[in-house]
Amino acid sequence: MNRQRMRASGFTLVELLVTIAIVAILIALLLPAVQQARESARRTQCKNHLKQLGLAFLNYETTFGCLPSSGKSTSTIARGHQFFPSSFFQEILPYVDNAPLSIAYDSRYHYTNGKWSRNSTVSKTRISMFLCPTNSRTSPDALGYGITDYMPIAYVDLAGPNAVAVPPLSGLRDPLVTGVALNSDVGGALGFGRRIPEIIDGMSSTVALVEDSARPTATSGHYSFLGTFLGLDGVTYGRTVGTTGLDSQQLFAISDTVCSSSHRWGGSYSAPNRWADPASGGGVSGPRNQTIGGGKGIINNNRYPEGGPADCPWTSANCGPNDEPFSLHSGGCHALMVDGSVRFLSESTYVDTMRRLCDPRDGEVVAEF
Repeated sequence: MNRQRMRASGFTLVELLVTIAIVAILIALLLPAVQQARESARRTQCKNHLKQLGLAFLNYETTFGCLPSSGKSTSTIARGHQFFPSSFFQEILPYVDNAPLSIAYDSRYHYTNGKWSRNSTVSKTRISMFLCPTNSRTSPDALGYGITDYMPIAYVDLAGPNAVAVPPLSGLRDPLVTGVALNSDVGGALGFGRRIPEIIDGMSSTVALVEDSARPTATSGHYSFLGTFLGLDGVTYGRTVGTTGLDSQQLFAISDTVCSSSHRWGGSYSAPNRWADPASGGGVSGPRNQTIGGGKGIINNNRYPEGGPADCPWTSANCGPNDEPFSLHSGGCHALMVDGSVRFLSESTYVDTMRRLCDPRDGEVVAEF
């Protein structure tokens, strides 16, 4: 009797290996598309956050008749940069569904104060609207303060047509000489609380805020709260309002650096990453390694390599995301205009175009950008 031979079912080893290879290839092809879709969603959410901030400051203007302060700006009287008693973000809290935080905040005291007010507790609140979801680089604040990925334009000091220290329209920085001359330095659209008619270049042609994400954690600011404070009346340069109760253990001891744990705290220098710090408003100056004509760019300057090149590391002021327009989006960063619209500024944006967009009163309207 012939025995019927039964063939075993299943894959051979070769078939299994081929199947695994095909699946791996499909995953490799699909993964970039998935990542791009996720970034597209994050980018849309980031843009929406700026839109909400635009609605907030326009509602603020409707209520008070002026725009909220950028937190820091240029004083034509003192010929210097000075702090306002509160930050832009603290002022708009009631208009971003955070009225309880605004009520709890006592503007007579510094945001670090926890002895006579609840300011420190309020300022440690994480507010998602102040953050860009694409930013996966910046670590949380070491003391738990809420941070922001958006920068109100405090001033711009790129060389204008009448530059003094550098060639006019060279793309280089022409900074003020503190207490002596303003040079090309001018306050941004928000200033210390401008009124809409003061923005003579038009609301749709003037930038109010830009993205400034991926900033290194524990970055100290340039100015000390002890010497550059602006009174609420806009004239009195003293510490009578807003800096009372300042807790120096919550601020930096050294300016313009990413502080190490050994010398981080115990001073009066600001923390620009924090939304409650008036220094969250920053100037547009261009990178330190800028060349005549703007060869290094003004948007996402020195983006590669990550952390910056040797001549402009991100730990230095104005390099990369350190107080300059910067994002981790591909090709540029978002900007919020005074009319509440959001534009995407390309990395190819010419330096002088950025200067004109940031200066609300130069009379040089930018039609297309």
